[in-house]
Amino acid sequence: EPDVPSVEASSAAAASEGEFRARPIGFLRTPFVEKNGTPRQGCVCPSSVATLRLEIGGGKGSGLNGSHSLECLSSFSHAWILFVFHLNGNQATKSKVQPPRLDGQKVGLFATRTPHRPNPIGLSLVKIDGVEGDTIHFSGVDLVDGTPVLDVKPYVPFADGHQLAGPRVAPWLATMPTPDLKVEFTPEADAQLEALAPSLRLLKSAERARAALREILQADPRSVHWRQNRADLEYGFSLDTLNAVVSFLDGGVARVTQV
Repeated sequence: EPDVPSVEASSAAAASEGEFRARPIGFLRTPFVEKNGTPRQGCVCPSSVATLRLEIGGGKGSGLNGSHSLECLSSFSHAWILFVFHLNGNQATKSKVQPPRLDGQKVGLFATRTPHRPNPIGLSLVKIDGVEGDTIHFSGVDLVDGTPVLDVKPYVPFADGHQLAGPRVAPWLATMPTPDLKVEFTPEADAQLEALAPSLRLLKSAERARAALREILQADPRSVHWRQNRADLEYGFSLDTLNAVVSFLDGGVARVTQV
């Protein structure tokens, strides 16, 4: 499990100083073993899967029952996950940032979902695939393996935006400078993927792993620096137990050459 700030219930003294502490309720198990190649939004990769086993049964200030706490959650289709960006170190926090899909344009950090924030807290909307005892199964996840989870809340359409009248979004979300890519697999990469399928830990099948790779690459996981300065180099990332090598070609094509 990753090192994270200890999570304790906020004390009156800490609150009076403007500081709050929290204890993770568990750590996500996902197929994204490193930041590189992890989707930037859950909707980007609906084929991804994850599990969260609650760890709230022991320790100071707890006394909750994990299985009891999850009763009726399976009645909902989606949930919000509140989590900690535990790998970013918060060393790169700036007032203006360059979202990868804007290809170098800068906007204010609070107009983006950048992980580099004054407080390293994130929010993701994910699909609930099922609940078993003290464990939740999700899909459509955009979080790295071992992410500390602070809370899980059910998605409620009437309260969470489904019935908003004419919501407005920034114009760059309507026509992003970096369009979706066409994804191809070489015959060699396809054969390698099939051969390695029995070793998959979470994705379970070659078909699901191939779909996840395609979804990740379609949205172009490269950073602005990589896209602008290293476009001619092969790009590699890990997914579950796999390592994929990709070439980005003219015409908006991402070609998987090795798995």
